[in-house]
Amino acid sequence: MPSAHTFTAPPLAPGADARARIVCVSVDAESLHTVADAWRPTASGQTRAVRAAIAAALDRPGSAALAWYGPFPSHLAPLSARDAATALLRDGWRDGVAHLDAMRARLGVTEIAPPSIIGRRQVWREEGDDIEVDRALRGDFDTAWRGTRRHRPARGRQRLTIVSPFGCNAHTAPEDYLWTGVAAVLLCDLLEGAGYAVELRGADVNVTAQHTGDTYIDVLYKRAGEPLVLATALAALAHVGIARTFGFLAVLATGGTMDSGLGKSRPDLLAEMSVHIARHSASMVPVPDIVAPVVTSQAQCAAMVEGLLAWLDGGAMPPMLTLTEGD
Repeated sequence: MPSAHTFTAPPLAPGADARARIVCVSVDAESLHTVADAWRPTASGQTRAVRAAIAAALDRPGSAALAWYGPFPSHLAPLSARDAATALLRDGWRDGVAHLDAMRARLGVTEIAPPSIIGRRQVWREEGDDIEVDRALRGDFDTAWRGTRRHRPARGRQRLTIVSPFGCNAHTAPEDYLWTGVAAVLLCDLLEGAGYAVELRGADVNVTAQHTGDTYIDVLYKRAGEPLVLATALAALAHVGIARTFGFLAVLATGGTMDSGLGKSRPDLLAEMSVHIARHSASMVPVPDIVAPVVTSQAQCAAMVEGLLAWLDGGAMPPMLTLTEGD
């Protein structure tokens, strides 16, 4: 199983501090727990104290400090320590799949084809799997047989990389973060249903005051042409406890200087930063085609779905989705 790897990129704009840089942590979703292996408490002073306190909280079951990582309502699979988060990644978040199904029903999008069969359409042609007797009797032999073929989208790009927000700031409730994950799954399903091959990734831009501890976290949920393993992907996509546990550990692993806390998540920079990081990653991270927004409600998710369907029908890309220039 691959582990996390890191590389360094220049800042988006030169900072006042000569040490300004962005440390990037890239990892597959099922290997997200390996970010802890890279952490070493080598910093000094206040930075070391902050890191040690956070790492201790993540490893101490029932720690009061975990309230800062939550709260975790019981119906959202509460986590008590890093071991519980690792187990959830390993075993998959089964309750999360049930939450996804319920939210799909609320949105009225329950009939999306699963990734293993999407992108194929029935067609009538001169050979195939089944014959339509009436067509054959009429002499329409070039369209009498029915089979399936891969539907390719009419637009220029046939393969799309989607980046969805991974992680959030302290004020975000678990129920709100769940909607961001649901939106990412629906976005993937709808695009693959339209014939696109989709690679789905998550990312977080975490910044510090002097830009000496800025971090870009890249999480691969699925490659193009592969099915999305929902139980595993949803743990990383939609469970706030997973995002905070391993998101924090990824930041700790980068070795940047922090004055207090672990910086601030900046989803407003995600589109610009994801392109910037990809172009400095030596092909380890692809340039995204679509960057998804933070979604915290049913209304926002419904608006995204409606806008995407309009785009697939030839309309403009909805403002809440960013279509990058790609490569």
